Amino acid sequence: MNPESNLRFGNLITHFVPGAFLLIIMFNTLLYDKFNLQSWLLSFFKKNSILGIIVFMVSSLVIGLLIDSVRYMSIIILNAIPAYRKWNVYRKTPNTKEEIQIYNWIMDNYYRHHQFFGNLAIALIIAGLLLKDTRALWPIIMIAPLLITASVITFITSINSYRKNFPS
Repeated sequence: MNPESNLRFGNLITHFVPGAFLLIIMFNTLLYDKFNLQSWLLSFFKKNSILGIIVFMVSSLVIGLLIDSVRYMSIIILNAIPAYRKWNVYRKTPNTKEEIQIYNWIMDNYYRHHQFFGNLAIALIIAGLLLKDTRALWPIIMIAPLLITASVITFITSINSYRKNFPS
């Protein structure tokens, strides 16, 4: 394993992309009937383009962090299952500089992917609940289980990689 890998997925991507997706769906579904959102957004971005981009990015990040808290709480709820609690035990923490580098590599290359897939799956489920048009639900019904499966697989992979590098 090369802990000096340049592969970085990052906190920003794991929170921003699902938050931006859900923010766009929320704007399109919740505010569409109230007023003409498209003309309002176009006029806002023409007048305040930098401010509009900053507001969109910060709002997307905040929504993404809220989605991540839902994902984290679902993992915490799993700790109520005795078999999961027994499997999900870490006995050694990284202490040396090399162990910390390996730990950071595992976090960047395994766990961030789990966060992204899990957050995007939760955003899709919430978007499915918000959508009024049933024709738009079919892609969500098809994609959400795949994202949940990818999230579970990458979560298991990150735990197994941690155990492999830090045996108890």
